[in-house]
Order: sequence, then C-alpha cells, then structure tokens
Amino acid sequence: MASSTTYDSIYSLIESLPVVSTHEHHLTDDFQNSLTLDRILQRERSYVGWVLDLTPGLDASSRAEFLAQCRHNSYYVWLEKGIQRVYGFREKIAPENWDAVSQQISDFHADRDAHLRILTETGRYRRAIEDAYFDPGSNLGHPELFASNFRSDMFVRCFHPDVLDHDNMNPFRFYADAPSGNFDDYLEWLEARVLRWRSGGGVALKSASAYDRPLSYGEGDRAAAAQVFGKRPDAASPGERTAPTTTGITSLTSR
Repeated sequence: MASSTTYDSIYSLIESLPVVSTHEHHLTDDFQNSLTLDRILQRERSYVGWVLDLTPGLDASSRAEFLAQCRHNSYYVWLEKGIQRVYGFREKIAPENWDAVSQQISDFHADRDAHLRILTETGRYRRAIEDAYFDPGSNLGHPELFASNFRSDMFVRCFHPDVLDHDNMNPFRFYADAPSGNFDDYLEWLEARVLRWRSGGGVALKSASAYDRPLSYGEGDRAAAAQVFGKRPDAASPGERTAPTTTGITSLTSR
C-alpha cells in the first residue's frame, strides 16, 4: 500500500507540472486540421512507421497485419496510449474500430486550434523550441508557444542545386533569392538570413548532419568549400562533399 501511495503521489505531482520542451517537430495548422489515424501513422510522420518501415493499408486485413507487426513496439505502445488519452477512448485500436477512431480524430481537429489545446491543456506545454525541418527558423505562426530553431543542414551541405539533405531540402530550391553562383555572395546571404531570424526571436541552431556524414569535424577550410561550391555532385569527391559542411557549421556557430 505504501508503495502504491508513493507512486500515486509522484504521478500526481508530475501530472501537475508545466512543460517546457526543447525539441519539437510540430507541423503546420493545415496539416493538423486534416489529421486522421492514417496520417498519424504515416511512415513520414510517425516513428512507428519510420523505424519499422511499415504503413497500414486501407482494408481490414492489411491493418490487422500492420498491428500484428507493431503492437508490442514501444513507439506504437506509447503512441496508442497518447491517442487514447488525447481523443478520449479506452479500447485498443483494431481493424474493427479503425475508421471510427480515425473519424473521431478528424472531428476533433475540425477546430483549427485543437492541436494547440492538445499541447497547452493535455500536455501542459508552456513553451517549446520548434525545429521546423521543412521551414528552418519558423515558429509556425504561433510565437506565443513556439520559439524557433534554425536547422542548418541544407545550408551547409547543399553546395549545388542538385544536392539534397536527408529531408530533401536545398536552399537554392527553397529560397528564390539564394545565390548559387558565388560562394562569398552565398555566405553573405546566409549570414543576413541567420541574423534576421535571430533578431526575430530565434533561440537555437541545430545540426542533424549525422544523418548525412560522419561527425569527424575538423577546422573549416573556406578555400576548399569555395572550390566545391557550385560543382555538380557527380563531379565532387567524398572529401569535397564534406568541406562545405565543416566550413558552414563553423561560420554559423560563430554568429
């Protein structure tokens, strides 16, 4: 009994604490307003599908197979618990109730602010650092809740318009004004963008370069980075490919 009482008191305390999150990949209002169970479980949106390389189908048999494969995976176990708590049901997700659960989620998100209430009311979020890998430096239009992080990867990896980072991002494709012809012009443009983001309330820089290259960073070599800048990727050696990343990380973190 004493052990149970201790657990309950600790649980109650934790349940009452406000939350400040240092790492979120929260998606846009438009995505949240079109949320369904299937969209939550998409391989691109959920660790369940990403790690297990699984995506449920649209019929009962494929959904049953999906659940059999991931039912005891910890990512799925806690995602299901979260879905139950947020959307207010107790039964396990099954092929038989799949569409009903999905509709319940969809109905909940018909309210454009529903996803924010999930964070602030259910999750007790007071502040979060948003790592918008799809739009570096964005606070999603909600500065009252999200402080922005500037993900650096595409800016320091993509030395040519045909080079993509692991999120399929490239600065020369994403920003119409990004200069691709001269390295000095590019660095000047990048510095101005970072300083503008910082003056607008940005709080953190992030490098996820471990997805793309080893973390054996040395001193930045500006001349080597300038030499590979603009070179077609099929003409660049492995060593040349890493030069912009090392130099760019050094440049960004010195701002």
